[in-house]
Amino acid sequence: MSQSFQERVAAVDHDLLTPLVRQSLQRLQAEVLDWEQRPLGGGAANPAEGVLARLLFAGRARVQDKVVPWSLVLKAFAPPSEHANDDATTWTYWKREVLTYQSGLLDGLGGGFVAPERFAIVEYPDAEYWVWMEYIVEAEKEWPLANYQEAARHLGHFNGSSLTQQSLPAYNWFNVEHLRQRAEAGASRVETSHYPAWLTAGSQARRMRLYGAMPRLLAVLAQLPSCLCHADASRRNLFIRHNAQSDPQTVAIDWSATGLGAVGEEVGHLLAASLFFLDAPAVDAHELDTLVFAGYLAGLREAGWQGGEAVVRLGYCTAAALFMTFAFMGFPIRRYETEEYRPFVEDFFARPMMLIHATWREVHDFGLDLGDEALALLEEQSHSQ
Repeated sequence: MSQSFQERVAAVDHDLLTPLVRQSLQRLQAEVLDWEQRPLGGGAANPAEGVLARLLFAGRARVQDKVVPWSLVLKAFAPPSEHANDDATTWTYWKREVLTYQSGLLDGLGGGFVAPERFAIVEYPDAEYWVWMEYIVEAEKEWPLANYQEAARHLGHFNGSSLTQQSLPAYNWFNVEHLRQRAEAGASRVETSHYPAWLTAGSQARRMRLYGAMPRLLAVLAQLPSCLCHADASRRNLFIRHNAQSDPQTVAIDWSATGLGAVGEEVGHLLAASLFFLDAPAVDAHELDTLVFAGYLAGLREAGWQGGEAVVRLGYCTAAALFMTFAFMGFPIRRYETEEYRPFVEDFFARPMMLIHATWREVHDFGLDLGDEALALLEEQSHSQ
């Protein structure tokens, strides 16, 4: 009879950890002295999407005559149920992160954009995978706006590097319609007769106009230059650090949505997610927009891609608008309006519901402004042809 996940975790021992710790410390003679483990929080993934657990293993090791600390992250995956949806084309496909790590796509990314170092990927019976990786620590809990610009520049270099290639990778498990799937799922909940308490009637009317234009926007987005994307770049998945040469790096975790997207889409998500999850202040939305877009464009140019700025802005505004107004704002309409979910919501966002609603109102309306800009760019594009 095969072990359960809990039994396997309980059986983690000195022999299993030693080679991993030696890789992490880059010391072949390191001897593990002790350790403890605890769950890691953060993010929005849940077991229904195939993540069994995120565990931090940390302890001490002896390296020659010194005792040094070490840490490792174990991220475990398995199908969400025995009747799991195994459709690799859905943006929630449970195995995509494991396949991304195994593919080699993240090796030597360059341009300041990196993934955590992986030390081992182990497959167990019943399609259970353990990924042992680097533990990323960041000193700043709250980012200054300059960090968003730096991260956007690194994302631009990452996207731009694939834009300059003659051909893109073509894996059948790539997430290729991330924005469409999420926007349409959120938009399916839009009703003129029901909208959340924090949304004004005027905003709901504007939202319905954007809803009517969404098929056109998505069709144009599909025609823009395509690039390799992390596709879930948000403050909660990005960490700023400096390498051994003191150069800034953006470390991206959670590669479960890896795939292809339009130029600009990646940082449209960064802007929208960082505002929606209240990681960046809504009052700074316009300044954040300016900094993020400028940083992204600089990264594209550094990678050697010289496409038109208007094309990038169109992809960026379209993505940010649809994420803010439909993909993110769709699910709170019913779920987050109930008293049942109120404690969870207030705990997750670390704010009272009244403040959350006020912020979402600002973010939603800012998204509508970007939607108007995207439609104006479409009109300019059609008149110039």
